[in-house]
Amino acid sequence: MTTRRQFLQTGFLGTAALSAPHMFAALAPGRTRALNELPTVAMIGLGLQGRGLLNQFLGQKCIVKAVCDCDRIRRDDALRRAREYYESHKDLGIPADACKAESDFRKIIDDPTIDMVCVATPDHWHAYMVVEAMKHGKDAYCEKPLTYSVDEARTIVAVALKTGRILQTGAMQRSSYEFRAACEMVRNGLIGKVKYVENQFGGPACPRRPYRNFKKWETEGAPNPDCDFNMWLGAAPGVPYSDELAPRGVHNFFPGFWREDDFFGSGGCGDWGAHHMDITQWGMGKDGSGPVKVVASTENRSDSWERGFRRQNGAKLVYADGLELLHVGGTRWGTVFFGDRGVVCVDRGRFAIWEGDGSRFGTDRKVREGLSEGTFDGLKKISYYNGTYDKTIGGVKKKFDTATRDFGLSAMHAIKLAEDRLGFKVKNFKEHLYDSRNQVQNFVACVTDRKDTISNHNVGPWTSVLCQLVHMSYLHDTGFDWNPAKMTFANGTGNLDWLCRREVRPETGKFKVQA
Repeated sequence: MTTRRQFLQTGFLGTAALSAPHMFAALAPGRTRALNELPTVAMIGLGLQGRGLLNQFLGQKCIVKAVCDCDRIRRDDALRRAREYYESHKDLGIPADACKAESDFRKIIDDPTIDMVCVATPDHWHAYMVVEAMKHGKDAYCEKPLTYSVDEARTIVAVALKTGRILQTGAMQRSSYEFRAACEMVRNGLIGKVKYVENQFGGPACPRRPYRNFKKWETEGAPNPDCDFNMWLGAAPGVPYSDELAPRGVHNFFPGFWREDDFFGSGGCGDWGAHHMDITQWGMGKDGSGPVKVVASTENRSDSWERGFRRQNGAKLVYADGLELLHVGGTRWGTVFFGDRGVVCVDRGRFAIWEGDGSRFGTDRKVREGLSEGTFDGLKKISYYNGTYDKTIGGVKKKFDTATRDFGLSAMHAIKLAEDRLGFKVKNFKEHLYDSRNQVQNFVACVTDRKDTISNHNVGPWTSVLCQLVHMSYLHDTGFDWNPAKMTFANGTGNLDWLCRREVRPETGKFKVQA
């Protein structure tokens, strides 16, 4: 019986040995050979998302050499998880103490024995860590949105091209079949010419608030001796500690407070916008480019002071070929492509398609609701599965299950029904997109083979710019012209100050993102 260790040595490692000088010459400068000849990775940021990524990297053909977080409890917990994994998988031949814990990510960046970093920190740290890692000869996996500002995106592209390092953005929807299938349908003309795409995600960040709950500020802001909050802040302003910003210890939720804060995130625009607008770029063949105009929203402003009275959706991105991407609310679909021969709707684990001229429906809210609930009868419904959802009717909340044998019991079933009823096979399309089954697995394989990942430097930075364009339109309540190639304003519109970090502590210039 072949053990896992023997497989690694005779399979992957046996093949790698034939090209080892080429493969490992591309690793970090000064790099010594790792256990089992596998590349090493350091995990930076160990909240809920970081822990999930840690579990994934532990299952890949690499060694988790270090875990790093400015919170001692999270750091120690991650170290325990990694060591227990290696202890319980002795067939790998990796001793439990192969993994170490660090509190300062700069030690990770400077360590020549570490080949890769995985960055899962709050957004305001992403670009600096990625850029410095690449400059120090390391390949980088970073959560979305890849950047906090437009100028950071420009810098990441420049450094990636200059250093030749492998970059992967955690835009994991590209590694899910329903999204790839939907985008291949669009790219191969199944629904005709597409001039209009809707993306559903939350609104912009909020003006700075020291605490989420002012009535509980004493407990929310109580000192946390386990967290180096100055390190958590980095170059951001010296705001008071809040356990809503930096949750204490090991927590099982995705923190929303820093995402909603102007100093640290870009609200739903960066959080889910980075996923769904990325699918628009992929499906429309726009990777490495962007819009030429941002049209301001005409939706009503929010009536909440906590949201800064900012508009929450309605901004439009217009591309040079006339394609329009609209940020919408009030739908359960992440991305909807409107073609002159059909409409394709896709989200995680969900898919639907209608046949007919969908380009004539524009931004009709009733159409949006009908597509979401599967009740739209303006076109011929071919297949539809949109999971389960809650809806309040007459003051009573009811749960609806959209699964039906006639139109789809799952996303896969809905895609199969579309193939059968419209007479095509996704696998037989002329144009196929990058096929990845797992974002982390794809990254590690590309580091080994020195190939571009599915969300490389021509993808992640550009999608991040879309997030920032929509976000700054809401912040400044305006539209503007845009030069996608240079990632800057065009025709005398906009304000260059909007493209960079707005608030920086003077004493943290050492954390400036620069090539």
